[in-house]
Amino acid sequence: LNSFGLSAASTAIGNSSRLIGNLLPKASLQGFTQRKYALPDKTVASQVLMYRQLLHTKCRSGLRLSRAYQATEAQKSVMHMPWWEQGIEESGKMVISYDNLIVRLWMNGAIMPFADLTSGDVDTMIDEKGLPPIPHEYWVKRLGFQTPDPVTDFRSGGVLSLAMMVHMVESSMTTVQRFQKCGDAEVLPFGITCINVTDMMAKFLMLAKSVDKMDALLSQKPFWRMFADPNAILASQEIAMNMLCDVVVEMNHERCNILKTQGETQEPVTVFDFAEILKKTEERVQYDLLGAGPKTVDEMKSIANRLKLKYKTALEAREAAALNPQNFGEKTMTGAKDAVTGAKSVAVNVFEKIKPSFAVRKN
Repeated sequence: LNSFGLSAASTAIGNSSRLIGNLLPKASLQGFTQRKYALPDKTVASQVLMYRQLLHTKCRSGLRLSRAYQATEAQKSVMHMPWWEQGIEESGKMVISYDNLIVRLWMNGAIMPFADLTSGDVDTMIDEKGLPPIPHEYWVKRLGFQTPDPVTDFRSGGVLSLAMMVHMVESSMTTVQRFQKCGDAEVLPFGITCINVTDMMAKFLMLAKSVDKMDALLSQKPFWRMFADPNAILASQEIAMNMLCDVVVEMNHERCNILKTQGETQEPVTVFDFAEILKKTEERVQYDLLGAGPKTVDEMKSIANRLKLKYKTALEAREAAALNPQNFGEKTMTGAKDAVTGAKSVAVNVFEKIKPSFAVRKN
């Protein structure tokens, strides 16, 4: 009797288990064990650790970090990155020097873009030690720092934020010019904005000190594969800076054109709107750009171009609605009616196809 009871209980449990298993789709069961996105591979992990080290290295005069150059494939792939001193192959060393970076920033950001090259005489103001003048007003007026001594502004982003700024003035001057006089984002200081964008990217890449490095390396992100290319972080900085400038343009257009037609009076965008500008930029970069899961730098650039067109189209639609709200409302209602009519037509066609199978036979 006891063995029969145990057998019956086992059968009941087995039937219940199969029933529960049938109720749960296989896809949902696999979801418990499968990753949504890939983890960083060895190459990506190496890049992320390098970025973390640069972010957490404090900027200070005389800082010099060095490692031997052994011409490995990994070293060759990153030797063009902006934080290294030039002449790696000749010296046999890969050197990160604060003094080298600050000189390059001064020359390419505060002197050469404003110099009269036709005169043949450019005053660089470099001293006998080969260093730029600190403090100096150009750090504020031409490069957009908060004080005449730039080192204090690098506290949050360390050497990484300095290197990103050097990259911008050396390789993306078209973007930098948007922050200069007569540029469409001239209301914002270039230096502080660039540092904030680097901080933003550091947050998305989990580089901050508050995030354990193992947590970062075990995180699942849709864009990790792209960061196997060292150029990804440089391209991300450039694209994010341009997206931020586009937000400034959109907000100005909305305030000076769209809201004005609605009888609202608002001042043009100023530096005091920076928090709102940065928030909108963060959302676009995190969800629309990186969230799209680009696998290569070229794919990310293509996504950025499509997003630019998308935002422009949305702005034009808002402007059209503001200029002629009645006509826009009528178009919207017409579009909705057409959609409903189309849906009804599809439903009728589907019903006509399946109706014979529901026909009642007469006895």
